[in-house]
Amino acid sequence: MENKNKTFIINLLHQLIKPAMGCTEIGAVALATAASSKHLKKPIKKIYVNLSQFIYRNIVSVGVPLLGKIGTEGIAIAGSVIKNIDKKLNIISELKTNEIKQIKSLMKKNIVKVNVLTNVDPIYVEARIKDVKNNVAVSLIKHAHDNIEWVKLNDSIVYVPDKQKSSKYQLGSTHLSIDYFKLIDIYNCIKSLTIKDLSFLKDGIDMNNKIKEQGYKHPYAFTKAIKGTDWKQYVIKEVTSAIEARMAGCKLPVMSSCDSGDHGLTVSIPQYAYAKFNKINELKLLQALAFSHIITWIIKKHIGSLSAYCGSVIAAATATTVGIAYQRNCSIKQINNLINLCIASNGGAICDGAKMSCAFKVLAALNANFHSLELVENNAYITNNEGIINNDALTTIKDLGNISKTIMDQTNDVVTKTVDKNHQQLKNV
Repeated sequence: MENKNKTFIINLLHQLIKPAMGCTEIGAVALATAASSKHLKKPIKKIYVNLSQFIYRNIVSVGVPLLGKIGTEGIAIAGSVIKNIDKKLNIISELKTNEIKQIKSLMKKNIVKVNVLTNVDPIYVEARIKDVKNNVAVSLIKHAHDNIEWVKLNDSIVYVPDKQKSSKYQLGSTHLSIDYFKLIDIYNCIKSLTIKDLSFLKDGIDMNNKIKEQGYKHPYAFTKAIKGTDWKQYVIKEVTSAIEARMAGCKLPVMSSCDSGDHGLTVSIPQYAYAKFNKINELKLLQALAFSHIITWIIKKHIGSLSAYCGSVIAAATATTVGIAYQRNCSIKQINNLINLCIASNGGAICDGAKMSCAFKVLAALNANFHSLELVENNAYITNNEGIINNDALTTIKDLGNISKTIMDQTNDVVTKTVDKNHQQLKNV
């Protein structure tokens, strides 16, 4: 069973980690319009985009690599011009000068109609494109940001991806699920992984460090403001630099985690920064990073891939603190208590879209989480079952997920409408 657990964890890591250019919701919309446009031979007449509140909320204010802040309409046009679905979430990575000119020209023609939907899957983008001969191509992305369900041309299916070949890293037998793992099982499995098992994680560290360095070359407000010389402020400044650069539309890809680039940065950069500052060996670093990705996935699995909760704060910041605790040789009991404290501290953080101030949310969460780490190392933690906190941290996570699924849709509806109102006011200034 130990080998099965190990194989499962390694394959899960391969599925969770993938490169993305710009906000992953940008990638989803551009990928959908690219999939539709690819099957049309004539010039485009009209683009209709139906998408969930969650997708809309996350792209309305974010910077787009190579294009700046162009909104949902511009992103839809960009995908229809690029057409290369093989790049998946990295679809905007190779925009050419002539394509950028074409995108900006089409944006002036008001050819895009965006419709924000309720009561659909949080990850939902339908792109319906009509050409000048009234041919209509429709694509649907659902459940995962890069998961094209199908493409239709004039109501006939013309493309269905081969899901079996989409990843060579399958999770194996259906009876094995992350839900069957206790925290101690994950901890022990992580400790058994070798550098050879985890060497693929180094690509993500290298990729994410590049955008961090770009953030230092052109620092934004929060990166400039962070002071201090201890490992905590060093770690926080490193990740803040990367997130600010990305949210501003930096022209570099990142290695995402659980379909989020900010999650990928929040998980990987603190692990590397802490290890560098404290001269931790490579194996310990890679194990800690793997642990962080898995904990991020467990939390996201319960609160939702996209939800009204801020995944970077509640999932990724919690998980990366767990990774640092692992590097500090904390016991499994201390890690369990640490997860509980992080959720107790940050469990109410809402998501109000992808934007520059996401960096502030992460730095604030890490400040609180590092204090929680100090507390558990000094034997201070939430005792017994208090509020939504359970003795077992994985049960706490499940209960948090129940809260997310039962009351947070209404919260997201109000948040999205508020974000849209503020966006429209900004456009009219």
